[in-house]
Amino acid sequence: MPTRTGFTLVELMLVTVIIGILATVAVAEYSSVRDKSMLAVVHTELRQTMTDIERYQAVTGTLPATLDDLVNGGYHVKSKNVNYCTFEVQTGGPEPYVEMEAAHKSSTTHLEARYPLWGVKTQQISGTNDCG
Repeated sequence: MPTRTGFTLVELMLVTVIIGILATVAVAEYSSVRDKSMLAVVHTELRQTMTDIERYQAVTGTLPATLDDLVNGGYHVKSKNVNYCTFEVQTGGPEPYVEMEAAHKSSTTHLEARYPLWGVKTQQISGTNDCG
């Protein structure tokens, strides 16, 4: 009697199911890593902006009124991946501060930062759009 070589239908189906499960896990993990990397980009951008505000303030003696003041003055280069939702000088309280909110262009999660109140800390807030 001749011996048969090859795979049975059950073996092929089992391998297909296992590959499907592994692919599902890999896609879910990739999505999580992608979201974390977008937040890291925004966090880094806000930290750099705070450093640039500090340089601007050291030279001019005042806080920049707008993000354009930083950019046009040569203190800051805006990221192509990050949109600023707000950039406002708040004068209420004992000391004025800059309040910034930004989001990655591919995300709806925003980060908020305040200079000099929070230093280099940022706070995560969720939004419904990407700050346009």
